Amino acid sequence: MYCTKCGAQVAEDANFCKKCGNPITKNNNIHDSVGTVIDVDADFETSDVEQAGITITKKEVPQLAIIQKYTGEEKVFPFLGTELRISKEVDSFIYYRNSFKQNAKIQAEVTKQEYCEQIQGLDQFFDLLPNIYGGNLRPLLEQAFNIILSYGVYDITAEDFTTQHMADFCAVDNTYKTLQEAFNNTLIKNENAVHRKYSSIPNIGFIGGIGTILAVEAANYAIKSSYQSSLRNVNVSIPQRIELYNRIDFDMLMHQVYVDYWDVAFSLCYRLNTHGCGVWYPSTEGNARAEGLMKNLQSGLIPSSEQVNVMLQVFESRPIQGSLFGYLRRNYPGDDEIEAICKYFGF
Repeated sequence: MYCTKCGAQVAEDANFCKKCGNPITKNNNIHDSVGTVIDVDADFETSDVEQAGITITKKEVPQLAIIQKYTGEEKVFPFLGTELRISKEVDSFIYYRNSFKQNAKIQAEVTKQEYCEQIQGLDQFFDLLPNIYGGNLRPLLEQAFNIILSYGVYDITAEDFTTQHMADFCAVDNTYKTLQEAFNNTLIKNENAVHRKYSSIPNIGFIGGIGTILAVEAANYAIKSSYQSSLRNVNVSIPQRIELYNRIDFDMLMHQVYVDYWDVAFSLCYRLNTHGCGVWYPSTEGNARAEGLMKNLQSGLIPSSEQVNVMLQVFESRPIQGSLFGYLRRNYPGDDEIEAICKYFGF
């Protein structure tokens, strides 16, 4: 435990800091000192959790929902005097997207709780975040991989699926690497020599430092043990570590966790789409077309007689175009048909 005033290390049973005399309470450490109790919100878009000065009230986390193979069905929604038709391929994509969204919220909530329980400083952040993040991502990857197998797709290994997902969707890696770089720069400054740069902080992207979640966990213990010892002995002071740790935007980090977990649905649907399994997946051309249509629609360049037709084209090009759903809700507030469509698509 460390003093929040001067950063000096203090004994667990200490009442005062021997260095500065600051009173030490049970919750007096780098991460939480005020003792304000809040409830952990599962909605990661509007989190109430602060970076410091909190005590987390642990919530009961529900079990992950079972997600099984779904071949989709054609659907028809009434839409502003006409019909919006949904293909089986799009229906399958929406099912997986919405299902993994709910499970991603559950796993992100678990990650948030474990982070607040186990990580109170910079050393623990570097040491524990990869395992917390990866451990709670694993069940989602396993669900997705089992669905791939259920389609009779056998040319993809679990390791390959995990590695590709981590390469495509790992926003948490940005925060981790940014702090790693800041740590290295602080060390270089302290040592005043570039050749002493510390470069063995594990990589949350599971490339080289830690390895893939499902494949090389056996090697992690030796790597982590060596890392723990060397990280604590390098020339970066406690006050410097506190300052670096306080740079973390906790809400942003937890939102990144949630999005990374939810993006397992995209990794799944991409594999199913490329293997001809009847599941839609966004294309670069479709995304660009939908974006162009929406810009013209929002700028008022589309005649009123053509607006419904243009919106149907957006649905056809990219049925999850977020700006379209915002446009519909702003221009048709309280419309039951619009609300039913937004609910179906998960907006």
